[in-house]
This record gives sequence, C-alpha cells and structure tokens, in this order.
Amino acid sequence: MLATSPSCDGRAPMIGVANAHTHPACVPMAALNGGAPYTMTLEATAYAPHTHTFALSSADISTLKAGGSLAGTSSFDAGNTHQHSVTF
Repeated sequence: MLATSPSCDGRAPMIGVANAHTHPACVPMAALNGGAPYTMTLEATAYAPHTHTFALSSADISTLKAGGSLAGTSSFDAGNTHQHSVTF
C-alpha cells in the first residue's frame, strides 16, 4: 500500500508503508519553481508521532518540475528503526 498527500499544489510522492504506517508528503510549487535543494519532512501523527526526511538536490527539483520520475528512501530520524520508500 502506498499513500500520497491529499492536498499538494506541487508534486506529491507515493510513500511506501513501513511498520504498518505511511506519511503524507509534498514538494510545494514554490520549491519546484525556486529550483534550490529541498528537504521534505514526512510527519506521522496517528502512529507514534515521528518524522523522516527526504532530501532533493537542485537536479532532482528540475526533474520533478519537468514531470520526471525519481525514487529513493527516507531517513532514519529521531531514533526510528524504519525507513519509507519515496517514489515520484
């Protein structure tokens, strides 16, 4: 099962399930238009509140703005023992 952000004015990735939960995420249009590196924060409130991050380079932002695809894995933040797949 994958989840996307319900309201995103830019590009919302598919976030894979890990430890029986997922996270909404979005790269806002302002970040896409800005072109600078951007770090998404993946927050969870319903399942043991915690966050992960997913860093995008300037080249990644250009790829996303052009409608391209990319994939990677979120960070282990705040002592988490799991990661999530992130796919645009």
